[in-house]
Amino acid sequence: MKGHDSLRVRRAWLLAIYAVCSLPFLVYGAWRAMQTNSNSPLTWVPSTFPPRAEYDRFVEQFGTGEVVIASWPGCTLDEPKLDRLLASLREEAAFADANGQTYFERITCGREIVNQLASGPFPIPYVRAVDRFRGSLVGSDGRQTCLIVAFTPAALENRERLVTAMTDRIREQFSIGEHDVHLAGPVIDGLSVDRAGRASLDQLTLPSAAVMVLLACLCLGSWRDGLIVFGLSVYCQLATLALVHYSGERMNALLIVLPPLIQVLAIAGGIHLTNYYRDSLPVYGPQEAPWEAIRIGWLPCLLSSGTTALGIGSLMISGLTPIRSFGVFGSVGVMLVFGLMMLAVPTVWLSWPKRSVFIQPEAKRDRISSRMTNWTARCWSIVLTVCITALVFCGFFLKDLKTSVHIETLFPRNSRILSDYRWLEEHLGPLVAIDIIVSWPHESRLSLEQRLRRLWEIQKAIATVDGVGGTVSALQVLPAVPSRARVPSEMYGSVFERFLDGNRAHIANAGFLSEDKEFQRWRISARISSAAETDYRALLHQLRADVETQVAAAADARQIDVRYTGVMPLVHEVQSQLLRDLFHSFLGALAVILVVMTLTQGGFLAGAIAMIPNVFPILLLFGALGWYGLPVDIGTVMTASVALGIAVDDTLHYLTFFQQAISDGRSRMESVRFAYRHCARAMIQTSVVCASGLWVFAVADFLPTSRFAWMMSILILLTLLGDLCLLPAILLSPLGRFWSSEADAAAESAILQSQLRAGENDEHELSQDEPAFPPQSSRSPAGKSTTTQE
Repeated sequence: MKGHDSLRVRRAWLLAIYAVCSLPFLVYGAWRAMQTNSNSPLTWVPSTFPPRAEYDRFVEQFGTGEVVIASWPGCTLDEPKLDRLLASLREEAAFADANGQTYFERITCGREIVNQLASGPFPIPYVRAVDRFRGSLVGSDGRQTCLIVAFTPAALENRERLVTAMTDRIREQFSIGEHDVHLAGPVIDGLSVDRAGRASLDQLTLPSAAVMVLLACLCLGSWRDGLIVFGLSVYCQLATLALVHYSGERMNALLIVLPPLIQVLAIAGGIHLTNYYRDSLPVYGPQEAPWEAIRIGWLPCLLSSGTTALGIGSLMISGLTPIRSFGVFGSVGVMLVFGLMMLAVPTVWLSWPKRSVFIQPEAKRDRISSRMTNWTARCWSIVLTVCITALVFCGFFLKDLKTSVHIETLFPRNSRILSDYRWLEEHLGPLVAIDIIVSWPHESRLSLEQRLRRLWEIQKAIATVDGVGGTVSALQVLPAVPSRARVPSEMYGSVFERFLDGNRAHIANAGFLSEDKEFQRWRISARISSAAETDYRALLHQLRADVETQVAAAADARQIDVRYTGVMPLVHEVQSQLLRDLFHSFLGALAVILVVMTLTQGGFLAGAIAMIPNVFPILLLFGALGWYGLPVDIGTVMTASVALGIAVDDTLHYLTFFQQAISDGRSRMESVRFAYRHCARAMIQTSVVCASGLWVFAVADFLPTSRFAWMMSILILLTLLGDLCLLPAILLSPLGRFWSSEADAAAESAILQSQLRAGENDEHELSQDEPAFPPQSSRSPAGKSTTTQE
């Protein structure tokens, strides 16, 4: 036996050595993963997503949509410093790669465009040129303008450095402060998400870790046990982040919440195993207690980890790339936590055995569990009525759930990026674009002049739609059109054709004309305010209706093809996808976990009933969101599936002990008391530690992280309420008969009714001579605190 124990210790030390040797690789991988945070809301859907594919075709035909819009006090049409700034951005080596290729696809400003129209070969009056761009490139005052820089794909890899360098050049040229430069556009949106995500982790990881380690130590009553559990959770964090790096993936807007989630799940598993270990230590001693704890805990831990992995893994069916990545790495990370816990926990305990343990007085534990059982036995009908009423009420408002991925839902109102958007829209005009592409086949009988007239009619119809703040098309960038009064009518068509041919390259470079062998495409860009409470669905519907009415009235209606793309339609489709993902991933997780529950509970009805406490907190919280009208964003959409997987953890631990007592021949009341006694404490400890650790991230400036944190914290606490109140009430109600035979159920019902009529409130009469866990014969007499020595 001693030789066998010695072999176990040697194996434990070997595992410890391997873990230490792997630590540098894990630390390096985790560090590298955190350095590769890359986000762009426009790329949150894959290229196969139809609206994204349409947007990609638009970019291929008209140029990149990854732009930066910059303006500042002093950025005016009459400021010659803008010319020097443009030359600097176009020529400096800081804005080119190692081969000298510029990082910018297009650089322009309102001053340059207006001056070209007012002083070109076919000039138009300066005032008319300015009026053409009011509300887009020029502010309502006729002076304020902006800089527009379009990034190449290579530039996006270096966007933080390039944006910083560009801002520095603006400040140097105009002698202004950092906060005087106002930036917007898709490039800035993605960069702001990167920075906010990193800031959330940098600022809140240590406070969250401090809260969790302090609470773990307090709950376990031992600094040693708390630090062991916390140390193992940090190792699991590093391993999961390293997996992201070594698999070639990058961190994104949602993966930044994966490390704290993995940590709280690891701490939860560690606390459960530590409680099993401490219960086993007085009976089995330091050498056997770790293996006894694993023997007791491996099945409930495997089932809870498996269901959590299934819940998170259901996110892999999402159509949004960040959510799908979270589903992949989250589910793998959870199972990695289980494997590491099963190997590392006994290794640590064998390598660093606990010499003594404080055991809570048996009488106190019995008294608490008996009171909880008595209360539940008396009030199960009230508990079920209240919970079912709350579920029905909140479930009614699920239909009112709405989603949003607008930039204003990602950041707090006082954030720098939203302040910049407000300033730019106040001084220039709306910034969110809807691009309407009007196409004619080359064989169309319409002349170029007739096509432009038709384009102008469509543009006027778009401008009248409520919510559209302005429109821009090729008609704004064209110089003075030849006057019919100066050209004979029979020659005007050919003159106009030559005029347009001479400006074709200019219009194409401005991004308003694209041609191939089959079609000639003209672009109209409509602008929508990012700050207004705009119903994108209603606006798009009205826009399509007005354009289709205008096109249908044309004689060449069959030859005109109209498509809608741009940032706003893509955002609208992403919002619709979010709601579909919430529904599909939750149903997928529910179906798979239901199968697992029916197998573990040995019956379909028993498994289905056991799911009620797990669905309870999710329907309650999401129904409340619908009731209050709070939008579901990319962070909160994941919480339903994640919470469902986590909710099953404590349910399985509770039902494991309940079924063990049932199989030993106990009544349902005695089995509920047995389950309360042996896992309620660990359930409360894990829920408090996990909810508190995640709650720290609720103060993050990046709102998806903040919402994910506070929603998960609330869901964890509601899950605890469901498992300690609703689940025992179900087990003690007539529904609990699905866990026992018909004869036992009839006998239990008679016993329960007689006890309740007699008013028996003595806690110890519910389970006389109950064997302890581990067996009482190896413990000191009940009611005394004992300290055992190895």
